[in-house]
Amino acid sequence: MYGSPNDVSATGYELAVAGAYRGENLLGWLKPQLKIAKPTDRGGVYTELVATPGLTLREDAAYPITVGVPLTLGIGFDDYHGPGAGTTGFVGAGLSGSVPLAFMPSEYGSWTFSAGVDLILREDDIDDAGGPFDDAGNFVPIGRMAISFVY
Repeated sequence: MYGSPNDVSATGYELAVAGAYRGENLLGWLKPQLKIAKPTDRGGVYTELVATPGLTLREDAAYPITVGVPLTLGIGFDDYHGPGAGTTGFVGAGLSGSVPLAFMPSEYGSWTFSAGVDLILREDDIDDAGGPFDDAGNFVPIGRMAISFVY
């Protein structure tokens, strides 16, 4: 489910399947991910391929820093990005980093802080599909921060 702040646009529902590979070889170093999504309330199909090559700095330290360079290709087929859009796509590149929060007691799980920024270059049809609430243009910066845990 995708929602919108302040109900600027309608809530959308999709059925998505995603997979990732994390082997101990060159392909695993690239950390490829593939996602395919189909809206349940309209036409179109979305595919996304992401590779995030990176490395870990200070691996032996209590707070090793992992740095990655996410590279994204997203393609929407059959008006996925809006009526009349046809087949549309975008590419993106960014920089991300994460560090484990080792001060958290292990009985509370494994905690990580991550942050990053991406620059997306999207086709005109995607920009146009956003309507009056989308004035970002073709180049869109996206920042993110998260605290996650696995228990």
